[in-house]
Amino acid sequence: MRILVTGGAGFIGSHLCNSLASNPLNEIVVVDSMNPSYGGDLCFIRKDNLLTGANIHFLCGRLMQFEEELNRGRGFDLIFHLAAWPGVRHGQRNPISYYKNNVSEFEGVLDIVLRHRPKAFFFASSSSVYGDLGSDGPVSESDADGSNLKSFYAATKWSNEVMARSFCKIYDGTVVALRFFTVFGTYGRPDMAYWIFSNRILNGEPILLYGSNGGERNYTSARQVVEILSVLARAENLPIGYTPLNIAAGPSIETKSFLDELATNLHKTTYTVQTVNRPAEDAVKTWADTKALKALIGELPKTDLSSDIAEFCDWFMKHRE
Repeated sequence: MRILVTGGAGFIGSHLCNSLASNPLNEIVVVDSMNPSYGGDLCFIRKDNLLTGANIHFLCGRLMQFEEELNRGRGFDLIFHLAAWPGVRHGQRNPISYYKNNVSEFEGVLDIVLRHRPKAFFFASSSSVYGDLGSDGPVSESDADGSNLKSFYAATKWSNEVMARSFCKIYDGTVVALRFFTVFGTYGRPDMAYWIFSNRILNGEPILLYGSNGGERNYTSARQVVEILSVLARAENLPIGYTPLNIAAGPSIETKSFLDELATNLHKTTYTVQTVNRPAEDAVKTWADTKALKALIGELPKTDLSSDIAEFCDWFMKHRE
């Protein structure tokens, strides 16, 4: 297949491209501006370590800079739009940048989809569209209606979903909103809690925890996400039209339990915790109902949280500097 991936040097995107490129018959076209909201050189490190396949064609810049080049030749069989500025709290401080990168750019992506008519168009949404609904039990895709948004970041993702629904009124293709639930793993994002926790544990600094247990999350490893997306990419049973999907595997667990696993695998027997107030935009608990996902891909990837955390910690200690 010929596959377009925006944000291919991002956390999830780079792992996905690395997996897709393992099939030499696939041609992967990656577009990435190399300008993540969290700064730093991680996008370049991911490019040098994960985007090395001979069948990966890399375009550095914004998607619309390459409109003519992308529209030349054979169309795309699949399009994954994973480029965005992520992060709930950072979005509160930089709403204009988040609107530009997450909402305005999406219109250009839909134009590319309309031109190429891929078998399926997948785009990154977020579990943040549920707000605090997960506190009452596992949330199914139909529970989100836009009334529970707690952050500007969540609003940009919901805007994408509204635009995608409208797009499907005129486009008879398959459009899937990927509602990711707290993805972690190697080559991840330094603005996420598990990365910040790891740094503080190794530096002997206190962990800032929201409440006694830090809330609860559906922690989903990058390994599981790639397995899920790879099956979806090959699926023949994806429905025509707009479909939101919870992308998660395994149970919702307390952040304190996740923190304990990190400390163990970072070989630190003790650490200190400082309890702080939870920001208004932060959800207390995320809890995914994955029935719809299972109906499409069958069994979910095996949950091995301890092993996935150990893999991250081993990588982190070797490459932290």
